[in-house]
Parts: sequence; structure tokens; C-alpha cells
Amino acid sequence: MTNEIDALLEIMQHMPPHAFDEQMKKYIQETEDADLFLKKSSCGKTLLQEFQQTREELLCGIMQHFPHLNRLQDSNKNTCLHHAAQAGFENACLLALEAEPSLAEIQNVDGATFLHLAANRGMSKVCLLALDVNPKAMEIQDDEGNTPLHYAAWRGLKDICLLAESMERFNCIKNNNFETFKSVAQRSGIKFPSQQKQFETLEDVLLARKTQIKCKDNPLKHTQK
Repeated sequence: MTNEIDALLEIMQHMPPHAFDEQMKKYIQETEDADLFLKKSSCGKTLLQEFQQTREELLCGIMQHFPHLNRLQDSNKNTCLHHAAQAGFENACLLALEAEPSLAEIQNVDGATFLHLAANRGMSKVCLLALDVNPKAMEIQDDEGNTPLHYAAWRGLKDICLLAESMERFNCIKNNNFETFKSVAQRSGIKFPSQQKQFETLEDVLLARKTQIKCKDNPLKHTQK
């Protein structure tokens, strides 16, 4: 085996909490795609050499060049994105979610998607992107009935909760304790405006907010002729 692939596997073995299991390592060893790591760029470096030796940047590089690995699951049905979220790798989660939104629907043995873990780590940017590109994934419930929004509420992600509360689809989902994400958020100290209008998509919510801000800036706008 080449030194480059040996180096990759060595780094992968030391990526807590073990982002890849034996099946993944064996796959990279045996697949012809491993040759891509040996191809040199215009700078004269191999692909592996161009990866910065931080765990998140390496993971982002693997996800970009080997997207078929993103759906592989370990013995607990965790994907590399579950591990990335658990490790706090926000950029890796954003990269994968933007490239392939359906990855956010893969559940592990506990019923959790990587969005559950990302929300629990306080990754508001990941939650915001999910609300935009795959709101369906934000409705997925784990074994305790919690959606990613329940975790966002527990973590006090106020902006995410306020946006989600404006989208009707999320407000009736209850966990096993019969709590909606809104009731959890309120218990966390988040206050919601009364009689807030409901919208279908995040785009509609943001457009309404933008219009509301403009009206506040010029309260005579709609009365002037």
C-alpha cells in the first residue's frame, strides 16, 4: 500500500470519535477511487498532501472527493456526518448539507440524524441551512420523539426557534413527553411574539420579515399616494 493511503488510514484511526469504522477503512483500501489520492494537482502535490492536517479539513476533503462514503454507516448506523456533528465540525456539516440535503434524513440506531447532534452542539448555521434546503429533515423524530428543533430549543438557539415557530409544519410535533419544541424553548427562556403569522417556507418567513422591517423604517409607505 502506498505511503499516502497509509497516512490517510492512520489519520482516520485517530479521528475521535472514530469517524470511520473498519468497513470504511477497508473500502478505501480496496476501491479504485483510492488512486485519486495519488493524482497530482497543478501545484505538483497529491490530493492528500493538499489536505490541511486538521481533522475537519481532512473530513471535508474526503466528503468532497468521495461523496459515496457519506452514506456508509457504522455498527451504530452513524454516518461520518453523525461523527462530524458530534465532534463539532460545523463546516463539514454545512458542506455536506448544501451538497446533498437528503443526507440529513439518515438515522442512527437511536433514530437521530446528524441534525439532532448538530443542534445539540448549538450549530445554528447548520439548523438554518436545514430549514431552507430540507425542512422535512427537521421534522424527523428520534427514539424519544425529539426533532432537531427540540435540541435547538434546549440549547437556547433563539433565532432558529423563532424562525421555525413561524413555519406551521413544526408546531404540532410532540416528543414522548408530549412537548413541542416551542414549549421546550419557552422553558429555556425564549419568548415568542403573540399571534405570529404562519408560513410554508423559510423563504416566505424571511421575505415577510424583510417587508416588516421596511415598513417600520417608513411607516407611511403604505398610506402615501
